[in-house]
Amino acid sequence: MENRYSAFIFDMDGTLVDNMSFHFDAWIEYLTELGARPDPHTFMELTAGKINPEIFHMFLGADM
Repeated sequence: MENRYSAFIFDMDGTLVDNMSFHFDAWIEYLTELGARPDPHTFMELTAGKINPEIFHMFLGADM
């Protein structure tokens, strides 16, 4: 059987491109718009390894 693919695309966030600052800024802005007041200095520490619903619950007290 012949291989139809000569390349694969994969998730490059944090692998080839350090774009964490954009994610951080977007989270802070969005949570602020929703009425939360996240502390930018500890946001990364509190949310590292968390999935989006956990982060929303942590800052908004709601499941989204």
